[in-house]
Amino acid sequence: MTVNKTINATASDQWDSCGIPGSGWADGTYNFDRIGGDSAANKWMRGLVYFDLSTVAYGAVFSSVILSVYLNSNDANQTHDFYVYRVTSEWDSAFVTNTVRMGGPTNWTSAGGDYTDLCSNLSIAWNEAAGWKAFEFSAGGRTVLHQMNNGTYSNYGFLLRSSTEDDDSQHLFDDANDTYPPKIALVYTVPSAGRTMVIF
Repeated sequence: MTVNKTINATASDQWDSCGIPGSGWADGTYNFDRIGGDSAANKWMRGLVYFDLSTVAYGAVFSSVILSVYLNSNDANQTHDFYVYRVTSEWDSAFVTNTVRMGGPTNWTSAGGDYTDLCSNLSIAWNEAAGWKAFEFSAGGRTVLHQMNNGTYSNYGFLLRSSTEDDDSQHLFDDANDTYPPKIALVYTVPSAGRTMVIF
């Protein structure tokens, strides 16, 4: 059976907003749950987003995964390459910073987040118009999501980062309280249940 499903990030999914890179370190209007440094150069350099995948059937095999974020406005003065990675440590939006991932505090292993497994990448031009920007997962990225779904990896969401992490130009993405929270569109098949023969 093939299933088409779109899951929107919500406040409970720890989506906040996003500006990558550098939407201005005093401006919290556009940023994912932010991972930023302590200076204007990297205050808003990365973002985190989490989707609740509990409604996806266990063991689903994904033929298409597209993570979409809405480009609200574009102050960039150059084209940026953007990357989506799997996050490898639990985090809490109430506490997350460039160094801290949870209260206590509990730190990231490395400043800027704990992440691995490149799932997708996309170039966005400096003069690109506002609208949805789609990160189509590679075959490897789809396998990563399969492993998140079957419990091989814990689902801690995804980290988005830019090839140019500075405060000189910005691609600003919409936040969850506005019209266009991030979404992930999935096409997958559910393995059919096998028959079990019991012999007495």
